[in-house]
Amino acid sequence: MSKKRSSPATSLQPASQPPQVSHPGRKSWVWKYFVDDPTEEKVKCTVVKEDGKTCTTALTRDKSSSTKSMGEHLFRKHDILDPAKVESGLQDISVLIKKQKNNENFDTKLTINSLKKAIAYLIADADLPFSIVERRSFRDLMLLLNPSVRAGKMLFSRKTIAMEVHYLHKSHTLNLEDVFKNVEHIGFTLDAWTSPNMVAFLGVTAHAITDKWEMVDVVVAMPEVHGAHTGFNFAEIFIEVLDRYEISDKLVSITADNASNNSTLAARVEKVLNGQFYAHEHLLGCMAHVINLAAKDGLEAFGFRPEELEAEITLDQMDSNRMRISHITTPPDGINVDLKTVISRIHGLTMFVRATPQRRDQWKTEIKLVEGHDPTHRKKDRHTDTSQQKNNTRLGSESKDKLLVVDVKTRWNSTYDMLQRALELKDYYDSFCQRSDSKKFALSSAEWEKVDQLMKFLQPLNDATKLLCSSQYPTLNMSLPIYIYLMKQISLVRSTYDASQLLSAAEKMIEKLKKYLKSALEKPAPICAMILDPRIKMLYIEKNASFIQAEVSPTFDPDTALSNFKLEAAHFDRSPARCNPTKSQPTKVECSILADIFGGDQVASDLAAEIRNYLAESNEPQKTEVLDYWRRKQSLYPLLAAMARCYLAIPATSAPSERVFSRSKTVIGPHRGSLNPTSIEHLLCLKDWYRTIGTLDPTPYDIGDLEGDDTP
Repeated sequence: MSKKRSSPATSLQPASQPPQVSHPGRKSWVWKYFVDDPTEEKVKCTVVKEDGKTCTTALTRDKSSSTKSMGEHLFRKHDILDPAKVESGLQDISVLIKKQKNNENFDTKLTINSLKKAIAYLIADADLPFSIVERRSFRDLMLLLNPSVRAGKMLFSRKTIAMEVHYLHKSHTLNLEDVFKNVEHIGFTLDAWTSPNMVAFLGVTAHAITDKWEMVDVVVAMPEVHGAHTGFNFAEIFIEVLDRYEISDKLVSITADNASNNSTLAARVEKVLNGQFYAHEHLLGCMAHVINLAAKDGLEAFGFRPEELEAEITLDQMDSNRMRISHITTPPDGINVDLKTVISRIHGLTMFVRATPQRRDQWKTEIKLVEGHDPTHRKKDRHTDTSQQKNNTRLGSESKDKLLVVDVKTRWNSTYDMLQRALELKDYYDSFCQRSDSKKFALSSAEWEKVDQLMKFLQPLNDATKLLCSSQYPTLNMSLPIYIYLMKQISLVRSTYDASQLLSAAEKMIEKLKKYLKSALEKPAPICAMILDPRIKMLYIEKNASFIQAEVSPTFDPDTALSNFKLEAAHFDRSPARCNPTKSQPTKVECSILADIFGGDQVASDLAAEIRNYLAESNEPQKTEVLDYWRRKQSLYPLLAAMARCYLAIPATSAPSERVFSRSKTVIGPHRGSLNPTSIEHLLCLKDWYRTIGTLDPTPYDIGDLEGDDTP
């Protein structure tokens, strides 16, 4: 079980407190941890370290009596910060959240502290170097905005801003502690990442539903990973994060990719938590990763490996069979099309065009020539392919230039995007390939047809990935239906085309999905989340029971799934009938009487009645917001609502952790090459928290203006 934090200040101190030394006339907080050494005109640190030994580090006394070096030592060596500043930062965060919730104007008073915080947020959010505050251009900007800067009152050094980032990080962690106090169940996603300067981190993201039925999706820590990337090592780091926030008793799931070390991680967590976590039930595979594996298996069935596309394919490496006289004189019938070389050629031309500015210009010129010969082409391009354009939302501003999109080996759907863009630009592609230096990238009409068929296989996988990777709404409730839908859809497409390569690809995709669907059916969380979706309940699983029995598990039975749901629901049963069967409940009796007189839903008397009444209701329409449904129904089904708050918070993918790292690509660069791991973690966390702060409301605060009083 986790322990509760007594106060923000106490959580900042190490387990072993230093000797309390009296320093009359010295008000700085650092003197609790230092003593004078008059013989050497130095001060010595008295912090007791984790190994039980006293630090005794000696620092030279600052002639100006500044304690800045002492404070920096306490943070960098002992992770100790000024509790008053951290608490002040926590209160500022609370005010900011309150204003965002109430849509109030940000009329924060300009003070030294408020400006310092704003600059720290800017540096974290925009990936700026700390040294920017010492540049003349930045200080000129500050002077323009506030003449007080002229007197030097609002100028900061890079060390000051770096420390402010650490203070804000600590304040935000305290805010998260308050958030977690008000939720009973937390699901986690985990993912590892290596920074550009070769430092490894473990991203830990928490997911919960508040009592206001709002989704919490927030990074809680990104600790450095020392040593091998083993499951045991990851587990120790994760458990340390749980202990830091004191939330190990709230853990309900871990969603991670399907790497073997995550199974080891879950086994270690199960052993340490001893009864609070069961690896075979609570470790969930990332569904986006499963779809990724299925797509790659399908692509490999064509003889194509996505990782082969990472390096640029040169002209000499391109398949030369198309240039032989036998190929030119024999009309292609599409039967013997090698999709490996087709995809390789599309990738090859994409890399070829994007490799130099001159080739990009040549591509744009070719587009103008094609549109010049066919004035209706631009209009046709804009209106005839609207369905493809809707599915191509990630292509960004480059779509204005109609540039080909390159794929990367780590994301199968980037191959989908590359092929889709090539299909959209087919006329330009064919025209460009008439040039002597790009003929080897040309595709025949039969080959284009095979690409189009391949896209029909991949499109359901791509659509499912996009649907599941959202953090704005529950996703685990959709996992089982999506598995079934994908298997049925791929089977349908397979029956449409009579091509050996496509049949083989379909088989491999279905086998991969079947394997993980069977595993998901054996875990309680996906089934519970699906039944707790008022739009689905038992309907989809009953409708597809025969398909599951024929294709996945012959022993599957919807009644057994419902029985398992009821067993899980028993853990949430706090009904009077179960907890105290002899105690009368006048409130519920009164509610039933009023419901009978005035109309309305009867309040269920126990868990069994709740389940029975809930399932008896008609399913909600597709557009119903699931969390809003439970917010409205929680008084009618209080026990099921508590269960929904647990299972609907669990993400179906580890995309939230991966999303944090996708924003982290620019954290290390030419101007930030020497950041230490602690600074990297704090900057990345602060960047995410700044963007999501409006969603992290721990309690309805009722505090006044908490801005600092150190006005310039």
